[in-house]
Amino acid sequence: MKEVVVFKLGGELCVSETLKEVAETIKRSREVGKGCVIVHGGGPQIDTTLSRLQLPKKVVAGRRVTDSATVEVATMVLAGSVNTSLVAGLRAEGIPAVGLTCIDGGIAKTHKRAPLEVEHSGGEKEIVDFEYVGEVDEIDCTLIDLLLHSEMVPIIASLGADRSGTILNINADTVACEIASSMNAALLVLLTKVGGILRERDDPSTVIETLDIGEIERLKVDGVIVGGMLPKVSAAVRALQRGVTKVLISGVDDRTSGTEIVSKKVE
Repeated sequence: MKEVVVFKLGGELCVSETLKEVAETIKRSREVGKGCVIVHGGGPQIDTTLSRLQLPKKVVAGRRVTDSATVEVATMVLAGSVNTSLVAGLRAEGIPAVGLTCIDGGIAKTHKRAPLEVEHSGGEKEIVDFEYVGEVDEIDCTLIDLLLHSEMVPIIASLGADRSGTILNINADTVACEIASSMNAALLVLLTKVGGILRERDDPSTVIETLDIGEIERLKVDGVIVGGMLPKVSAAVRALQRGVTKVLISGVDDRTSGTEIVSKKVE
């Protein structure tokens, strides 16, 4: 079985302006014989649709609270417009993409997240019910393996369903981590527009090239790791702890310029 690279695309990269760069990133891995799996979110697209429908948005500790109306929108956006457009665009660039959700083939067995206590950047704590948000119990790679064996590239939207068939919105960083761990991936790449973890917000020259997991809590307290970067870092740590060889948080244009998360910093 060939080595596998799992890429996670944030919704900001699932647009026509960046598809060529995304395709080139995937092609580089395929050219050296690696199987590629793509997991995507769609936060900006969901926000835009909520706004058009005049529905509220709520995010706590970098994670979306998904009520019944929002999960309907998430289903339309993630499994519909974003996934379909991404597959069409990648296929136009020569990538043999196949569109899926975590529901297809039972890729992810999920349950509804129980209310949990979250700590905000200022130290205050809150019990939050994320409503129709899913947690991953188990990954079944059977369908993914079949597609990789056929030289296809699975493009997986981060939607799951519980045992009753209720659709749940899952954090895409979490999905990518769980799939990478289950497949013993050689590399997990969390692609973002930011291009890595920055010590100074909006200053790409301050990217942290190597980050030991022991330093993460301090950077949270210092306000360096905040918002949407929180679930990415959590996913990176979990993936390393579960056997993924290498985890990188990076921009799509040049993956070597990002932040590599390591379990022991190399001096």
